[in-house]
Amino acid sequence: MKNNGEVQILVLGMPRTGMHSLKLALEELSYGPVYHGEDGMLNDASTRQWYKALRSKYHGEGEPFRKKDFDRIFCGFQVVSDMPAVAFPDELIQAYPNAKVILTLRDIDKWHKSFIATVYASTTYIMSIAAAYVANILLSPTRWSLPVAIMFFNGYFRGDFPNNGKTVFIEHYQHIRDQVSQDRLLEFDIRDGWKPLCEFLNMPIPNHAFPNSNEKEAVNKKIRMIINNEICRSIKISCILILLASLTYSFYRL
Repeated sequence: MKNNGEVQILVLGMPRTGMHSLKLALEELSYGPVYHGEDGMLNDASTRQWYKALRSKYHGEGEPFRKKDFDRIFCGFQVVSDMPAVAFPDELIQAYPNAKVILTLRDIDKWHKSFIATVYASTTYIMSIAAAYVANILLSPTRWSLPVAIMFFNGYFRGDFPNNGKTVFIEHYQHIRDQVSQDRLLEFDIRDGWKPLCEFLNMPIPNHAFPNSNEKEAVNKKIRMIINNEICRSIKISCILILLASLTYSFYRL
């Protein structure tokens, strides 16, 4: 589909409900690029904007984000999905009133267990916290990732994801159903494959299987990558500092 510079689709289901598989499917249907969690959580310029947006929404600091602010984040993207965007359903529906909305579905118990084991765990894992500390000191591109993730959980899940997650999940889905007209809304289980998605988007159905991404492994791989990158970065900079200190010491010894 030709990109006219405006967001065409809002995927407002909760993260870990098949979003990565849907991302691959939409890109195959020429709705790419898709703004996914890795764009929102691993891109320095983007995460800084999300940090401001979350501070505004949950702490009342600064102006609330409006269309012009979201346009800066989503410039060049046709589809918006995943966290932290999912924390702004009302704002995004208002900013893009002509966009179609997709609610990705998943069994709530399986979703809750999966989310705790992956995304939520990354905000409490000691190596993630250590990597974030190093990233902040070194002004790394990923230095905003953990603060944004923590603010997302504390804000949208009211400070207690393990106990509030399922309640917020139910409220979130019902709220979207109440806000979006039926002709603009698709409730989609990726196990249903291409047919409902293509009918909703008026696109031909591909003659091969729907993408089946291992989302859990993809999330964990990204988390490991961030941690490993920051550890390597800190080692390299430490070696450089030690070398400079040694050279300086040697110089003044002469």
